Amino acid sequence: MRQLHLLFRVAAAGLLATAAPLPSAQSRLDSATSAELVAALSTTAPEPPAPMLTRSLGRATANAPDPATSLCVGPDNTPSSATPDGGTRNLYVTAAPKVDLNVRFGFDSAAITPDAEPMLAALATALTSPELRGHRFVVAGHTDRRGSNDYNKRLSCERALAVRAFLVKRYAIDSKRLVALGFGFDKLLDAETPENEVNRRVEIRRF
Repeated sequence: MRQLHLLFRVAAAGLLATAAPLPSAQSRLDSATSAELVAALSTTAPEPPAPMLTRSLGRATANAPDPATSLCVGPDNTPSSATPDGGTRNLYVTAAPKVDLNVRFGFDSAAITPDAEPMLAALATALTSPELRGHRFVVAGHTDRRGSNDYNKRLSCERALAVRAFLVKRYAIDSKRLVALGFGFDKLLDAETPENEVNRRVEIRRF
């Protein structure tokens, strides 16, 4: 009886350990199937965002994001290309469905490596699925806390724009469905460890 009681306690402990939620720092996906991405991005639609007052987008220079909107400066990457009414609105909706992807780039660059291509292929398949083909998405670049704020904002934009261009050119995703934002290290997944590499990611979020 004592042995059975001990076995029951061990089994129960194992079940509790399995059910424990993962820490937020582990929410970046290193791999995913298109079906998993569809499931993550096709949940209940968010409430329409409120209008947002912005500065002139023309003030941003080089690859730095606009300070008021985090919008990256790149070919055809404007709110009017992504919103049906041609207006400017808050594209980053906090309550919207999203996934954080570990898209691998070359060191200190926005060059997409061959290791990243299976993830982006799965993403392209998801975006063209019946569940998602009618939606638009933010492609947001994020970095860890290493380096200056200006450097990381520019790098996050370069990488977001690279993923957007890859999806458009390789998989013929309509560019009007994607808008690139760059946040640098403003939105860390692991805020307690700002230099944790898990903070380096590309976020795909509906809007």
